[in-house]
Amino acid sequence: MIGNAIKMIDLSNNNMQGKLPRTLVNNKRLEYFDVSHNNINDSFPFWLGDLPELKVLALSNNGFHGDIRCSDNMTCKFPMLHIIDLSHNEFSGSFPSEMIQSWNAMKTSNTTQLQYEKMLVYLMPYEPGEYWTVDKFYSFTLSNKGLVMVYENLQNFYSLIAIDISSNKISGEIPRVIGDLKGLVLLNLSNNFLIGSIPSSLGKLSKLEALDLSLNSLSGKLPQELTQLTFLEFFNVSFNNLSGPIPQNKQFATFQGTSFEGNHGLCGDQLSKKCIDHAGPSFYPPATDGDHDESDSLFEFDWKVILIGYVGGLVAGVALGSTFSSQEGFHIDKFASVNPLGYPKTASWNSSTDCCSWDGITCDDQTNQVIQIDLSSSQLYGTMDANSSLFRLVHLRKLDLSDNDFKNSQIPSRI
Repeated sequence: MIGNAIKMIDLSNNNMQGKLPRTLVNNKRLEYFDVSHNNINDSFPFWLGDLPELKVLALSNNGFHGDIRCSDNMTCKFPMLHIIDLSHNEFSGSFPSEMIQSWNAMKTSNTTQLQYEKMLVYLMPYEPGEYWTVDKFYSFTLSNKGLVMVYENLQNFYSLIAIDISSNKISGEIPRVIGDLKGLVLLNLSNNFLIGSIPSSLGKLSKLEALDLSLNSLSGKLPQELTQLTFLEFFNVSFNNLSGPIPQNKQFATFQGTSFEGNHGLCGDQLSKKCIDHAGPSFYPPATDGDHDESDSLFEFDWKVILIGYVGGLVAGVALGSTFSSQEGFHIDKFASVNPLGYPKTASWNSSTDCCSWDGITCDDQTNQVIQIDLSSSQLYGTMDANSSLFRLVHLRKLDLSDNDFKNSQIPSRI
């Protein structure tokens, strides 16, 4: 089993299936876990909430299903969670207030830095080779009809707190306790079956920069408290059953009519339907058209860890002791198959040289123990060998196997 020093696991974009192994909970120092864009069919992994350092949980674009809740008689606190992406799954039921209340790290903007690497944050479509730097950076995508938001300094990442449960089957009302998560920067609840009014408590999210509640069945008026969100750059409540006047202030005046369309009871300067009296109360019958004609959120954010300063490769030896010996090694063909076309990251490996000098191998400067592996986009395919000596790297801190094709392979329990 991988040692308990592991802090990052990225298995995204691999066509993997099955369930998440419960043994993941043994990785007590894990900070980042990404299995997005696979075919995993499982319920919400509430047990990951016992990981005391977990900051990023990305499960999007899979077959996760059922309620987002803790199991009976068990807690799932996720005390250090900064980013949770459950979008594009089959989750149902309500969004539980008791779980949100336990996300203590989201309640302040003075969040702690991820320990495993300095990062740059970009909110833009990622193009390979276009935004590379000597540092490892974390790439977010948030776009809406040409809108691109860019985070250009390190401090932006340290304060980034985001929730995305869009494109599921979540029902019930928006929990008012979300307003207690004062550090939230991105909130996407779009394309679900949410009902009721928009809670005025969202106006307390003073750091919020993007809010998408579109494609639900929300009703009532837009809370005047939302005008307090002075950092809000993206706002979308389209295709709900909202009514009444659009709040008029300098911030809301910047949002286009597309942010409000599909609400037959709304009126305002941004829409063709003008309000008769902005100052007085307005009453409009709720819209009856609750159809979700759009299949996706009008904004969505996606992430990708890209190791630029630490180029890819898979360990050819196993650091079981205080030093590394390539003679007790492990070879890529015993872990997975490599597509010979192109330039696989393992092309530079040579057993006659020190593996710590190979592309993608990062060793501790003092002990020569292997501490980082990046096999992302390495043209690997086939079944992931659960008995591979890869899973005996007890000093490993970072493991990135994203963007390969382990089709129909399950996540090994030894991970």
